[in-house]
Amino acid sequence: MTSEPLYVIADWNETFETHETRKLKWLHWVPVPTRMDSDEYTELLDHPDGAAHFGAWIAIVKLASACQPRGKLIRQSPGTSGKSPGVPGKSPGVPGKSPGTSEGGGRPHTAASISRITRIPVDVIKAAIPRLLAVGWLKMEVVDTAGVTENLPKSPDASGKSPGTPGKSPADLKGPDLNRPEKTCHEINMSDEKSPDVRVQSMPGDYSDKFQEAWEAYPARPHNPKKAAWKAWKARLNEGLTEDTLLAATRNYAEWIRREGTEPRFVKMAATFYGPGGHVDEFVSGVPPEPIPLLSEVGRRAYYTIQAWGKQKDLEEEATNAKQAEVPDVDERNV
Repeated sequence: MTSEPLYVIADWNETFETHETRKLKWLHWVPVPTRMDSDEYTELLDHPDGAAHFGAWIAIVKLASACQPRGKLIRQSPGTSGKSPGVPGKSPGVPGKSPGTSEGGGRPHTAASISRITRIPVDVIKAAIPRLLAVGWLKMEVVDTAGVTENLPKSPDASGKSPGTPGKSPADLKGPDLNRPEKTCHEINMSDEKSPDVRVQSMPGDYSDKFQEAWEAYPARPHNPKKAAWKAWKARLNEGLTEDTLLAATRNYAEWIRREGTEPRFVKMAATFYGPGGHVDEFVSGVPPEPIPLLSEVGRRAYYTIQAWGKQKDLEEEATNAKQAEVPDVDERNV
């Protein structure tokens, strides 16, 4: 039995549907969140090709809105009837064709088919998909030739077999080559983002001991892709930082988070912390000092009054010294 990867938009119903769109069979538009300060958005854009990958993401969302069921990048069976609301390459109102249908009769979309429909170069789609999986905007399922879809497991059981897939090991569930030969399907985060500490499962031996130690010390937060953090960690090593330095910065950051009482959802993603934004540098030398508490209104007035009085005294002293310098000595007047 042949297995193929099926890409699914994470939390589609909560993120891209409204009470109005849920009433519609086909969508002519799709609501997109406007927030641009999330870790997922900044991590995706923090890349030389980040803008192109975000453009690919928007196109993928539009394509997913035209699939049935919405949010799953699957090509519909040719026999399904419906009207296409302007999907590229399809004329509206053609019987026997449904939105998102281009070929394949219910098979999952691939980077090539997404590229053909969206008109975005296939290399951009191939580069964008692994990054969208890493930040958690895309998820992956496995669909067999009979059309039965099952969630991709996070890790194999003790027997080496993948739960819910008889006779299948994680190595059997690899998807197509997306220029990430080091990635395997089961390393992709498929956990519930609402759990208090979501961390990607991976095969043992992929990471250095220092990184594993830092990962255990890193403060918990919802959705924290480990593979992306490892990639950012290695990039900092290539820039000259040592693993001991990164580990010390991680512990200092964790201590700072505990001291400040920061909620897990406001903790930086590890990939962002180790990223090129310089966040590690802030914690290399130690835990930042506690901020000076704000003065009360009376305290501020007293502070500025004292400051002004001191400045006035300095000015008066300077003026006195200047006058004394102009007055000649007694011996000079008698000459």
